[in-house]
Amino acid sequence: RMYMQANGYVPFENYEYIPISKSYQIKTYTLEQGMTVTGQVINAVTGAGIENARVFVPTGTTLYGLTDVETYTDANGFYTLQGVPREVIDIHAAVSSSDPSYIGNTYHVYFPGPAISHANIALQPIGSMDLGNLYGFPIEIDSYLAQMNGHAIISGAFVDVPSNANFSMLDENTRIRFVNIEVAPDGPPGAGGLPTAVAVAGEVNTLELVTRVRVHEAFVADMFSHKTGWFPTIAVQPAVEGEGTIKGKVNMDLESFKFSYDYSGSFYLGETSSSATVNAFLADPAASPERSYYLIRGTHRYQFHHPRF
Repeated sequence: RMYMQANGYVPFENYEYIPISKSYQIKTYTLEQGMTVTGQVINAVTGAGIENARVFVPTGTTLYGLTDVETYTDANGFYTLQGVPREVIDIHAAVSSSDPSYIGNTYHVYFPGPAISHANIALQPIGSMDLGNLYGFPIEIDSYLAQMNGHAIISGAFVDVPSNANFSMLDENTRIRFVNIEVAPDGPPGAGGLPTAVAVAGEVNTLELVTRVRVHEAFVADMFSHKTGWFPTIAVQPAVEGEGTIKGKVNMDLESFKFSYDYSGSFYLGETSSSATVNAFLADPAASPERSYYLIRGTHRYQFHHPRF
């Protein structure tokens, strides 16, 4: 994966297969000059600026989800977003917040140009439940449909997935998207006193087939769903005391290691020698202390220790 970004230019991302070699290749890429968009994200009821709201524009789709250009609002809700593609017509804003939680919204661009000012976006606060997180993982809400029974149907994404001693997201801005999840105000009171939301179905099935993670701060890997079936997606599951876990199969290439000239292929990490499934992310990172894993490849089993153990 090659990712290039410069101030004022549209980010460029490309995936190319580069075989392992002791020689190097020179490649040239051209970046597109982008628009600059400025504005403010505000509370639709009070008009007050919303701090730390994420303002973003999708720029493409890859195997690992959407790519985008993004920025965050300051203490008064103001933002400057650079490198926006000229053909873009929608600027999105959302925020992970508990007191109150907000529904994301969109600013429609009618006349694209080198710069757009006063692109103000109003977010509607949610007064029925705390939707700052699900099972301890922060979320942003893109849409919210209230139900007669006090429940709601939400779509959005898990954001800022907390790193632990074993795993972290390769891209700290990764959004793990979900759609049409029914939630109920059945959790304990949140920061503002409202009950926290709980998924009615228990686990939350996301839209992501795979996401990229870093193992022991040194190795890059792909994490897939631990489930079977047609196109299983990554799920967030309740664990203990209202907290959650993101469980999956973590796949690594043998090329990541020093013996890569002697071996090829890939393997999975396992918490035991017989199961290629790991609890990669917990809502409470302290509950996931540093540990070793088994390498599972077909009928072969190896013990994987990070060099610092």
